Amino acid sequence: MPLTNDLTKFSTASPVVASYSYTDIANGLGYISSYLANEQDSGGVGYFLTDNTSISSTSISIGVGEGASATEYDFDLSPFQIARTIKGKVIINLYGAIGGSTGDNDETMQITAVLKKYDGSTETTIATMVGTTKNDSGGASATGKQFTYCMTADASETLFAAGDNIRLTLRVTTNSVSGTGFYQIGADPSNRAQDELFYDVNQSNSKILIPFKLDV
Repeated sequence: MPLTNDLTKFSTASPVVASYSYTDIANGLGYISSYLANEQDSGGVGYFLTDNTSISSTSISIGVGEGASATEYDFDLSPFQIARTIKGKVIINLYGAIGGSTGDNDETMQITAVLKKYDGSTETTIATMVGTTKNDSGGASATGKQFTYCMTADASETLFAAGDNIRLTLRVTTNSVSGTGFYQIGADPSNRAQDELFYDVNQSNSKILIPFKLDV
């Protein structure tokens, strides 16, 4: 007896096949690769994570001034549509620069990256990465010093329910001993050339690799 139209629609459709590499299967882990990005509208600048190589509004850049300061930036991934479990080694690559408007500036900067579970109201830390201190002392005026961070940390096994999302918080601690210092962190997935006031980042496509357990 032939199948009815309803049965034919579902029983003869092509199955969805998830493909993993041998290494993925052996480790039982896969990775979410997300770029740091930002957008800007009449309400201001917002930060987010994306797997698309879209063009951001700008790189992160701020005048530090004299003395110490600390600024945080929250980059959110879109909420999960299905439950996922994060576990394994987190890897983050950050590109940036530090410098000043004159040649006698003395600036330092340190970045701490914190990976969190965010349910819309509560943050839960699952991995923290503390970078080395970068400095630019007595460099040429309006040139700055480029830097690259590669940091890793083991994420504690954490279940993300549907509707939860991943939040990456960058805590930037700076100190400008003399004059006005500036820093910037590349946050443009398209990796286009930056046109900033004092210096350019060596790359602008900073990204984070987030491990998750495979359902195999």
